[in-house]
Amino acid sequence: MLKLASVVLLALLGSTVNALFFILEGVEQKCFIEELPKDTTVLGKYTATEWNSGLNKYQENVQQVILISVESVALRHRVLNQKGAPKGKFTFTSTDFGEHLICVTANGGANGWFEHSKTKVEFDLMFGDVAHADTASSAKQTVDDMSVRVRSLKYVVNNILNEQKYQRDREAEFRDFSESINGKVVRWTLLQIFVLVLVGYLQTRYLKQFLVSKKII
Repeated sequence: MLKLASVVLLALLGSTVNALFFILEGVEQKCFIEELPKDTTVLGKYTATEWNSGLNKYQENVQQVILISVESVALRHRVLNQKGAPKGKFTFTSTDFGEHLICVTANGGANGWFEHSKTKVEFDLMFGDVAHADTASSAKQTVDDMSVRVRSLKYVVNNILNEQKYQRDREAEFRDFSESINGKVVRWTLLQIFVLVLVGYLQTRYLKQFLVSKKII
């Protein structure tokens, strides 16, 4: 039972952090999408190293500039547009729930945007109150490790609650959309019935007038 609880705890802690790395060729831009609840704080950390063909390895180039941009897909609103050193961090807060497009670009090395270089970017994202915790812990290095773990677990729980709220918001949005579609279908059906009845009435009236004019009835 204790072992199972430990596994669950590790899974919860891991769910609040996304870590990845990717390669940028020259001024290539790499983007990925994160679905975020509204008013969620996101803290990103990155380290960029440039390929040195002479040394046959990646190493930091202090002349590089890393561009980070974040855009709300639904609102088409630019949330963040930041230039920074090869190693740094950024933070933003989502203004609405839904997909957010996070893009990374490197300037290509010493010769600026015109040099074709290969850059490896290591990227970490932390979400919700855990991002607040990391920002605060960087200013207070003397915080006890166990205290940080307890706080992290608390933040994980809060993040799960925020995720549940996000799912409820999505369900409500889908329900409103479905009700709107159903209402339009009903109105369209009633309109078709009205048109059919009107056409039938006019045809009957025209036929009656025709028969009367021909003295058939």
